[in-house]
Amino acid sequence: MKTHTTQRGSAHAIVIILLVLALSGTLGFVFYQNFIGKKDEAPKPAQTAKVETTKVERIAFNSTIYAFDYPKDWTVEATPVPGSTNGATVTKVYNPEKTVQATLNVSSGGIGGSCDVNDGLKISYYI
Repeated sequence: MKTHTTQRGSAHAIVIILLVLALSGTLGFVFYQNFIGKKDEAPKPAQTAKVETTKVERIAFNSTIYAFDYPKDWTVEATPVPGSTNGATVTKVYNPEKTVQATLNVSSGGIGGSCDVNDGLKISYYI
């Protein structure tokens, strides 16, 4: 007569229960750190006064005022367009060395044509 002794138990159930408890403990810890626990905030640096590095040029045209910012140390020359009745101007802004210049034409109609987006320049048009 052969007798087989097999152990019957709930080892699988105990392992599954332990894994579920470990997972829920980990999720609870992560939730606490992210949403409930207070974080240590680094001290904020003292706010410094904002130094203005630009100026504003205003141009009146056709009962509307246009404004643009330019660097504080640059020079502005605004010249009225001869024969204009609504305030058309040509405004030039250039750096102290006069190596960089921007020209803003404000008028009705065209002043020498429209911008060509295919001319290869870095700034070709502004909408």
